[in-house]
Amino acid sequence: MTRHKALLAISLLARAGAGFVGLFVLARALGPADYGLVATILAGASIIALLTDFGFSIKLLRDVGARPERAREILADCFRVKTALALPATVVVLVFLLHWQPDANALTACIFLYLSVIVLSYGELALVGLRALGHFRTELRIVLAGAAIFAAFLALAFFLHAPFIGFATAILLSRLMQSALAFFTLSRVVQLGNCLSGPVIGPLREAAGLAADTILTALSGQIDVVLVSFTLGLHATGIYQVAARASSYAMLPSQVLAGVYTPVLSARHHVRDREARALEARMLIEFPLLGALSALVIVLVFPALAPIIFGHAFAVPMSVWTGFAAFVFLRFSLGALGIALVARRAVKVRLLGQSLGVATLCTGMLALLPGWGIVAAPWVAVAATLVTALVYCTALGRGFWLRLSHRAGAA
Repeated sequence: MTRHKALLAISLLARAGAGFVGLFVLARALGPADYGLVATILAGASIIALLTDFGFSIKLLRDVGARPERAREILADCFRVKTALALPATVVVLVFLLHWQPDANALTACIFLYLSVIVLSYGELALVGLRALGHFRTELRIVLAGAAIFAAFLALAFFLHAPFIGFATAILLSRLMQSALAFFTLSRVVQLGNCLSGPVIGPLREAAGLAADTILTALSGQIDVVLVSFTLGLHATGIYQVAARASSYAMLPSQVLAGVYTPVLSARHHVRDREARALEARMLIEFPLLGALSALVIVLVFPALAPIIFGHAFAVPMSVWTGFAAFVFLRFSLGALGIALVARRAVKVRLLGQSLGVATLCTGMLALLPGWGIVAAPWVAVAATLVTALVYCTALGRGFWLRLSHRAGAA
């Protein structure tokens, strides 16, 4: 597992490096208002991409990790259903953009940005398939190549002083190349089934619980940007998104641990191996420790570096950085609990926790943003995370006491 953690860590660092290049170039080239528009479009597109994923990222890690011999069938079902959902969603987005009636260049740029997110979501799903099959080194090679392509295209647009549409075109082309490489590599590892035609209702029904969980996760991770944009305008959104994106990079270690622990823990629970309890105990130590370290980086390093890197136009209050530090620590801790519930197939508990968390997030944002501005946003996210964590802890604690009572009765 240590080797897999290292390989996945490098993969995520490469993703973070490419993302940081994108953040730096777009913020520097476009300024707060135009970057706020980019952030809003990308946030909305990311929600739609995760909706069309329908929980398949978690399903692949859980089900392929537990039964790798069914990888061909499971992967084909995932891609087929994702396409069936993505096509009507894209039509809705196009209708919305046409109704919004931006100028021709802005409309084309928004469409390109949306398509880049959807295309990348296909490539990322293919990489999850490789990860579930244990091909961490192969995933790393694809991610490194994709990061290099993305950085090169954006750097070219930056040095050519490209307009808004030029950056959108560069992003779309790079994402197309990265996703094509991911699919080509996956097809060489496992012979994919029919990804275009076949049953849809059955796979939809099987993944419904995880899909609802994914939808709520998408909302909790992206709806804040949309609400800030709706409430405070594009300029404030650009400043807020710089802090949010920078803080999200501090969450990368949690993705490393989740990518390694989820398939292994799912396999242990599938065969009722006692080692599952030991793995869960280890998670409950590793996640909060890394979360504390990441929170310290956000508080001590990011406030000094942000004005230098992105420019003084992106001035982020210290209270915002502190709020994001608390949020990142809680998200790390929540990650361990969430993985334990996924491995135990306790999807209903995750749905309850996520639903209450999203409701808290939306209500708090709409109530507090008009009076407190972006300062309130991360602290509302902290409150929402605490609500979700309370539900998770209650469920897992109840399960522990039930097992203890069962053993005492058996004795």
